Amino acid sequence: MNQFQAGAGCGTILFPPEMFPLEGFRGIHDDPRVRVLTLKEGGSRAAIVAIEIVMLPDSMIEELRQLVGTVCGVPAEQVFIHVTHAITTPHNPMMMPPFARPEGAERIGALHREAVLAAARQAAEQAAASLQPVTVGCASGRCAVNCNRDEETPSGWWIGRGGSQEANQEMTVLRFSNEAGQPVAFCISYALKTCAIDNAGMEGNLRLVSSDVAGKACQLMEAQYGVPTLFLMSAAANHVPRETALWDEVQPDGTVKTVDKGVECGLALVDTLGAEMGSDAIAIAAQADAGNCPAGLKTDCTSFPWQALGRIEKAPTLGMDYPLEEGRRQVDVSALTFGDYAFVFGKAEMTQPTQQAIQAVSPYPHTFLVTMVNGGFKYIPEAGAYDRFTWEAQSSFVAKGAAERFAEQAAVLLKKLNG
Repeated sequence: MNQFQAGAGCGTILFPPEMFPLEGFRGIHDDPRVRVLTLKEGGSRAAIVAIEIVMLPDSMIEELRQLVGTVCGVPAEQVFIHVTHAITTPHNPMMMPPFARPEGAERIGALHREAVLAAARQAAEQAAASLQPVTVGCASGRCAVNCNRDEETPSGWWIGRGGSQEANQEMTVLRFSNEAGQPVAFCISYALKTCAIDNAGMEGNLRLVSSDVAGKACQLMEAQYGVPTLFLMSAAANHVPRETALWDEVQPDGTVKTVDKGVECGLALVDTLGAEMGSDAIAIAAQADAGNCPAGLKTDCTSFPWQALGRIEKAPTLGMDYPLEEGRRQVDVSALTFGDYAFVFGKAEMTQPTQQAIQAVSPYPHTFLVTMVNGGFKYIPEAGAYDRFTWEAQSSFVAKGAAERFAEQAAVLLKKLNG
C-alpha cells in the first residue's frame, strides 16, 4: 500500500487598495500567490510553502510556519517557508528602519500581514483537503529565460543584463501524481531571480504589484494541468531574466548609471518571458512520468557560525578590504528528503558552485537547493565571487568561505538522512 501522500493548494494575496501608495507602488497589475505542498508518510509530515513576495519579516515567517503547520497537521519546525523573491511586490513597511517607514506604517503593515496570512490559510486548507497517496517523478530540460548578470568591466565586476559568466539554464519539474496517474502538484526548480520588471518606475511612484516571470509561468502551468505549481528559486543570486526593464551600466569613469525603461516595458517582458518559461515547464512536465512511490520522508537542520561582514557602499572595484564586524553570524542549513529526492534549504541567495558542490556529493539522485527559506540572509556566494569583488560578495553578511562550509554541512545532513 502506498504510504506516501501529498496535497497542494493555492491562495491569492489580495492587497487592499488602501495599502497604496507604498514603496513606489501605486496599485496592482496581477495578484501574487501563496502555494502550499504538504507531504505525509506514516507519522512523518512536512510542508513547503512558496510565497510570491520579495521578503517577509522573521515574525511573519514564524507565524506562517505555525499557521500552515496547524492547518496541515505538520510540526511548525517541519514547515519550510520559501519567498520567491518576486521583486515587484511590497515589503511589509514594519521591516523598514523607523526613519524610513511611511506614514501609517503600522496600519499598512497590518494590512500586508493579513493579506499574506489569509492567502496562506486558503492554500493550506486546500492542501490539507487534497492530501492523498501519490507517486513522484521528475524530468529536466533547458530553459533559456535566464542569464548570469555578473559582468566584468574595466572598473571591476558589476551587475548587468548578461555577463561573461556561464548561466545554469537547466530546469527540473517534479510531478506528484495520484493513484489514477493524474497530477496533484508540480514543483519547478530553476535559477531565476524573478525580476524582469525589477524597480522600474520607482522614482515616479509608478510601480505595479506583479508576480513577474516565474509567477506568470506557474499560472500557465496551472491553467494547463489544473493543479498548484510551486516555483522554487534555486542558486539564483546572479541569475536574472535575460531582458529586464531596469539595469545598471558602468560608465567609462567607473560610475554606475541605472537605465529604467518603465513599468509597461517590464510588464511586456513578463508576458513574453513568462510565457516562454511556462511553455518550457509544460514541455518538461510532459516528459515526467508518474514515477515511483517514495519512502523515508525525513527532515533535519543544523547551523554553523561564520565571520560577520560590515555594510559597505557598493561600487565596481578592482580591489578592496572587506570590513569585518566583531563576532560571528549563524548560518542555517536544513534538508527535506524522500525516496530519491532531497531539498537543501538556506536563507541566503547563493550561486551555482554551491549547488553543484552539494549535488556532487549527495546520496540522492535528485538534489535541489532552494534559497530564501525561513527568512532572508542577503547573499552567500562562492569564494571566487569575493576574489572578484562582485555585487553578491559586497552584499554578503558573512566572509569568504561560508558557501563552501554550507555545502559541507548540507552534505553531512544528507548523508545522515540517507542513513
